[in-house]
Amino acid sequence: MSSWVSHLPKDVKYKEVIGHGLNRQELIANQQLNRHWIQDLNRSQELPLGKDTIDFILIVAGWQYLQEPENIAEELYRISKPNGILIISFSNRAFWNKCPNIWLNGTYKEHFEYINSILIGAGWENIRNTAESSKGLYPFNIIGIKGDPFFCVTANKSY
Repeated sequence: MSSWVSHLPKDVKYKEVIGHGLNRQELIANQQLNRHWIQDLNRSQELPLGKDTIDFILIVAGWQYLQEPENIAEELYRISKPNGILIISFSNRAFWNKCPNIWLNGTYKEHFEYINSILIGAGWENIRNTAESSKGLYPFNIIGIKGDPFFCVTANKSY
């Protein structure tokens, strides 16, 4: 799930970066992508990638919009190589009119529980949750005001 930015370090050389999204112009503008495809995952959850072909899967600020996350979790498991890594990150921001109730009414801990239960059901293992805050703008972090929250779920496909 990508857009005009992949959120990947720019100083790392990748064998291949494949992007998926809904906006062709944004995907074309993303200079880190080697290739991409357009697909609404709420209409079709079957991914056009082979079984056991992907090393790392990164979803940035997209999980909260999935209407059938169980099917997507199973598809991600299918395309992941054995010992592949899934990374799902999110914050406290979203297009609230596009999110399910769990996202609207739940705490970040409930968001973790929601994602974790779906991943476990799809066969993912070694699930880890991270909750951090970025540093606030300089004058604010002196008085203890933190920056934006960052939440992340990582999981592995077993061998």
